[in-house]
Amino acid sequence: KTPFSIDLTEALQAGENTLEIAVTNLWVNRLIGDARNTTPVAETEGWPNWVIADKTHSEAGHYSYSPWKGWSAEEELQPAGLIGPVQLRCLEVR
Repeated sequence: KTPFSIDLTEALQAGENTLEIAVTNLWVNRLIGDARNTTPVAETEGWPNWVIADKTHSEAGHYSYSPWKGWSAEEELQPAGLIGPVQLRCLEVR
């Protein structure tokens, strides 16, 4: 989120280079997203069956679970990831 910059000069080689950027969302946004999913989930004693079975429930659109319900579907998603334009700048080569 914060404007970060990094000097890649030492990592670059003559010829073709590949730059790969991995972006991770905030956990709170995952919890809010799952709360917004209205697909019913079978439960046993208050726990989703997919959690008890130690499986993901991606077919229903649920990827996370927390017994603490501190975030609801109505919450605003928190700013995360790449926001705004990404710039690759080539500085003067000496």
